[in-house]
Amino acid sequence: MNLKNNYLHMKSIKFLLFILFLIGGIGCEQDNLPYQGKIISLNSGNGCFNIIEISKSIPQGLSVNSTITFDPRLYNRQLKVGDNVYFKIIKYEAWTPESMVALCTAPQYVGQLEFYAK
Repeated sequence: MNLKNNYLHMKSIKFLLFILFLIGGIGCEQDNLPYQGKIISLNSGNGCFNIIEISKSIPQGLSVNSTITFDPRLYNRQLKVGDNVYFKIIKYEAWTPESMVALCTAPQYVGQLEFYAK
């Protein structure tokens, strides 16, 4: 009888682990959905910002047409204004423009991004 109980116990544990992996996998997949954006400004030594305009967002993410700064050194190839990129936002915060940047396009957010190759 003890052997039968151990078998049922192990079978129950395997089933629960399987269910947890399914649930966990679904959550991870949604967390990795990328934003899509268009490069609208690059700092070419003029002191302005590197800015992406979001063209496709994720659930509960920043809205489409929002703008965010980025570090082009984190991208694996040369970027040009107008390029489309795919990325994940690691962290961000709202940016308050300063009067000294009136000649530059100002972003709505400053952020740390992770780029995806597509």
